[in-house]
Amino acid sequence: METTREKIKQAVIDYILEYGYSPTMRDIADRVLRVPSVVCVHISELIKARDLETSHPGMPRALRIPELQGNRLSYEKMKEAIKQISGCDGADDYANGWDDACETILREIEEMKI
Repeated sequence: METTREKIKQAVIDYILEYGYSPTMRDIADRVLRVPSVVCVHISELIKARDLETSHPGMPRALRIPELQGNRLSYEKMKEAIKQISGCDGADDYANGWDDACETILREIEEMKI
C-alpha cells in the first residue's frame, strides 16, 4: 500500500509528464485527496529526503523530480531533429507541404524558446 508521500511524489511525476511543468500545491492536493497544507508538509519532507527538488522554495510550480532531469529534449536538439526530417527531395505538393510544416514548427519553437 502506498504511503501519502509516495502518492504525492507520483502525483508530481504524473502532472509534470502530463503538462510539462510542475503542479501547484492545490493541483497535488486534488490528485491525492488531501488538503494543500498537508501536501505542503509532505512536500517539505520529500525535498529534505531529496525525492523532490526545488530551486525556489515556497514558489508555485518550482518542484522537480531528480530522476526526470536530463530526460527532457533540449531546444537545440529539438530544432536539429526537425531540420533532419525536413528538406524533402521531391517537388510535389506533399514534399512542399512537409517542408512548410517543418518550417512552421521551427518558427513556433523559436517563439516558445523551449
